[in-house]
Amino acid sequence: MKKLCILLLLLFFLSAPALAAPELPDQKIYSVRSDDVFIVTPDGHVVAWGTNDTGIIPDFLRSDNYFCDYVNRFAAFDGAASLSGGYLNLFIVTVDGELHGYGPYDNFTYAGKESDGNSKTVKIMDDVVMVSGGYDHFSALKADGSVWDWGRDPYTDEYYGPVEVLGGCKYVYGYSAVKNNGDLYVWGPGYLTPTRIKSGVFALTYDLIQMKNGYVYEYIPGDLAGSFLREPIARNVRKLCDGGYITEDSALYAKQDDGSYVELLSGGVESAMCGSYIRVAITDDGYVYTNTVPGDFSTFACVGTVDSLVQIPVAPLILSAAKMMLRLVPLLVPLI
Repeated sequence: MKKLCILLLLLFFLSAPALAAPELPDQKIYSVRSDDVFIVTPDGHVVAWGTNDTGIIPDFLRSDNYFCDYVNRFAAFDGAASLSGGYLNLFIVTVDGELHGYGPYDNFTYAGKESDGNSKTVKIMDDVVMVSGGYDHFSALKADGSVWDWGRDPYTDEYYGPVEVLGGCKYVYGYSAVKNNGDLYVWGPGYLTPTRIKSGVFALTYDLIQMKNGYVYEYIPGDLAGSFLREPIARNVRKLCDGGYITEDSALYAKQDDGSYVELLSGGVESAMCGSYIRVAITDDGYVYTNTVPGDFSTFACVGTVDSLVQIPVAPLILSAAKMMLRLVPLLVPLI
């Protein structure tokens, strides 16, 4: 009888569908302050549209309908592998591991280099595989597994250049890092030194944490140590994304204002970003989905293909240039 039970258990596990291997967030889509949208295409172009908070998007391409102004997109960078941003800043990791930062304000510092108040790019370091941006704190993961951070010191209110804080890691997000063995470490406000608070972790975002078994839990941001919900919100997650998650069958779920998660696409999603005002997804067959009306998530629809992202339409450029010329007319009249 005992042997029969063991045999039945073996048959059950052998016949049960295997869980798909989880994937780390790919950082192909990001939104800065939910106003500027940045997408890394398969050939390494960074395509952007929005309000130009980072200074990357030409001013003449701005419009009042910036949250979903996909038509007025701009190819802003070449040779990118991934990106991340925060409040008015953007970081890009190139295919050869260089980390570049963009930002307009004086407190936007990199290794002691301060901005002069104008938006520009600054090379920060080499051998980077992942970057995490924030309001005034930034962190990066190098190829050797070391985690570095820089920005404003929460205790002294002073800015500092990149310093190494942890080693042996595979993932970084803000003041948090996951080691190769699944241990989750945090540092920063409330933690004077990197502190291990949980094991069995695979990845995390602003308010979601994914365990190695594919379960995803919510937590209160800033309180990783003791605020996890007892029950997972999902059990079949393949990959987290900002503001949501992608399931094993490639469906995209995004968080609503009431705290619930709703399915936006039923399958085929490869990468996504679900911000407060705009949501963008790219499918595995190369289609781009986004809001068509600001704040109206019911209009989430296909707006084109990934290949067409870098094919900037000529009409908006001509129209934007005409608008700029009209603005200059009152200034030129006194000179005539």
